[in-house]
Amino acid sequence: MAASETVQRARPNSVFQHREAGVAVRLHTIDDAAKRLHVTVPTLRKYIRQRRIAYARVGGKLLFSEQHLEQFVAANTTRPGQDVRAGS
Repeated sequence: MAASETVQRARPNSVFQHREAGVAVRLHTIDDAAKRLHVTVPTLRKYIRQRRIAYARVGGKLLFSEQHLEQFVAANTTRPGQDVRAGS
């Protein structure tokens, strides 16, 4: 397998695996990412337009790595004792 080759995995059109520098990175389609975030596809597209979530565009497809999804969740997590109105 080439160093930066993308291969389709078990579920067609939903999860891809990308190898770069010998490390496998799971890439999720917009449908799969929306399911994992428990939002609708239109809501996820809104977050993309608002630049609230990172993504990669490969061959016309929007793909999200585990890191993209984790960063989005972390950025939108309220911690105990955090003043939500102040955004701190």
